[in-house]
Amino acid sequence: MRTPRRLLVASALALSVALLPAPAAGDRVVLKNGRVLDDVAVAETPEGIRIGVGGGELLLPHGQVVAIEKASSSVEEFAKRATALRGRTAGADEWLDLARWARERGYDFGVRVATLEAAAFAPALAEVARLLRPLGYEQGPDGDWLPYDDAMRLRGWVEWEGEWLPPEVAQSKADARAEEREAARRRAADARAERVAALAEAKLIADLTRPEAPTYVYTPVWSAWGVPVVPALPVPQPRGVPEAGAGSSERLRPQAPSAPRSTHQGIHPGGSKGPPR
Repeated sequence: MRTPRRLLVASALALSVALLPAPAAGDRVVLKNGRVLDDVAVAETPEGIRIGVGGGELLLPHGQVVAIEKASSSVEEFAKRATALRGRTAGADEWLDLARWARERGYDFGVRVATLEAAAFAPALAEVARLLRPLGYEQGPDGDWLPYDDAMRLRGWVEWEGEWLPPEVAQSKADARAEEREAARRRAADARAERVAALAEAKLIADLTRPEAPTYVYTPVWSAWGVPVVPALPVPQPRGVPEAGAGSSERLRPQAPSAPRSTHQGIHPGGSKGPPR
């Protein structure tokens, strides 16, 4: 069930009156050095003069205070005027007068309360919009003045990155953002593929241009009796000359020279010649 606007405004006004400071609030204090403190809460104690200023408190010796002038603060005065207007069922114009009075004194809470009272009678007044919009209010779909977020939500709008937009506009922005992310993903994938291809090409070029290792033929040095006396040493083979045995099933082996024949000959038994025993 929807709560009537005047009931909401009345509740806010009652809360503002309940939260009013003590009767001493709004006093005027004149100090010995010539300074004047307005709209402050003053309490005279044996220790000195206690002055409530900006959420804190000062304790001044009696000798530093020249005078204390009791006066109603803006908050108290607003509450008195608002109560009087409600007592005689004032209209939109009178409530707007009170809202202007509160605005001149920088009392935004009073501006809001009084203007909402005026809006309960005439929500379409231009001055109502002029006073409430700077305070974060907007008209809902039924004309009521509500906190901005609530009004936009009731209109069916969608919050997009801190901004309220019609649903179709918000969806369009979401789709565009998704396309941007996909395009960025594709660009990153293409860049990775190009880097991989470049690395593969560089490796292929390096393999093709690397000089070939020389081919060696191992030739041992043999003794006169067919025994190698020097290990086989690698001898570079000119490029283009095939290795021994290349293209055949058997590799060429170096042939050991035949053992030299002795020049001393003897006669074997039986009359044959041969090497001595």
